[in-house]
Amino acid sequence: MAAKHTKAWRRKYPEKAREIQARHNAKYYKFQFCPNSRKPYTDEEIEAILNKSIPDKQLADILGRSVKAIELKRHFMKKERKSG
Repeated sequence: MAAKHTKAWRRKYPEKAREIQARHNAKYYKFQFCPNSRKPYTDEEIEAILNKSIPDKQLADILGRSVKAIELKRHFMKKERKSG
């Protein structure tokens, strides 16, 4: 598919190229950004993250955040506790 859609093809069919690019973006960037990325963590969420009583995947589903966000939050909270 990628070889067929060269720059010349995209110039010739700009609307079709935009449609293909939009479909690609919708498919591959759907889960990149978490809708709660700017929502501040509550004390209960921080406590649940630091306790690690349930797997991160389940915790992510419960909190509505990504697994990577939970891992990073745990890392920085532990780092903050060590230095503080």
